Amino acid sequence: MYESQQVSAEGGTRLVAYHWPATIRSRASLVIVHGMAEHARRYSRFAERLARRGIDVHGFDLRGHGATTRSIDHGFMGDRTTWDVLIDDVQRIRRRAQETNNGPVFLFGHSLGSFIAQAVLQKHGHDYAGAILCGVDMPNRTQSRLAACLARLEIARMDTTGSSDLLQRLIIGPYDRRLKRHLGDNRDNGWLSSDSAAVDAYEADPDCGFALRAGTWHTVLRGIVRSHGPHARRRIPVGLPLLLIAGGNDPMGQFGRGPERLARAFEGDGQTDLELRIYEGLRHELLHERAADTVTEDIRAWIESRIGTAPVDDRPRALT
Repeated sequence: MYESQQVSAEGGTRLVAYHWPATIRSRASLVIVHGMAEHARRYSRFAERLARRGIDVHGFDLRGHGATTRSIDHGFMGDRTTWDVLIDDVQRIRRRAQETNNGPVFLFGHSLGSFIAQAVLQKHGHDYAGAILCGVDMPNRTQSRLAACLARLEIARMDTTGSSDLLQRLIIGPYDRRLKRHLGDNRDNGWLSSDSAAVDAYEADPDCGFALRAGTWHTVLRGIVRSHGPHARRRIPVGLPLLLIAGGNDPMGQFGRGPERLARAFEGDGQTDLELRIYEGLRHELLHERAADTVTEDIRAWIESRIGTAPVDDRPRALT
């Protein structure tokens, strides 16, 4: 079970945050940044398993997602939301985690959350004991830059709150088409998971599957371009433990090639504690696959292997 509360953020937004408290003595905390067109409560099973092993878990619904935003406005992060605002939102949850438990804090980002997490690490990497990047890819910056320009044109045509079918078809549409070519799977949203029950649950969830608005696409695409340049990537502390995980049948990650390229880029940047795991046969949402428990156990073991080497923040807890 989780506890929920609202966290004040920039611009008057109140982020809806969740806490899965450790059921035994807490040794570390994990902050979850969820993916596009979903919400943090989908990580409950994952969080509860970690909590039973002494890992405090915190998550929140991104702007434009879940309970942070009215369902009618899902997909719209707000006209004043920038990439830096999204980074600041994560840091607010990180501070909440630190107030709850003075042990080391790890960061987990899935899909869009993995891109935001990398930007967080570039700016605040020393605040974390390690990071797990899940469903990750190394996007083509030129293509992302062109898509951001297209989003700007769509904003001029329909304003920032408009839902652009064109952007959805060009950015999200290829995933199902790649899956069909690669595996012969014709199902819409089949790229998310090889478990049809998990796809059914996603499609039945009223807080999942919505389209991002044109203004949000522009913010996200510009942020991805900015944070995936080589100079930006090198701002991540070289000794920070990084675990990259992806499905071998994930079309977003080009069936493992994207995560492999990102791992090589990190190695070229001098990262000294880097691990890449490609789960053959699995697709994009590793925590919503039949093998989700195996993935969870691997993440748990990786975190525990680094708890003993992480610096502990022994500052007094803030009063709340």
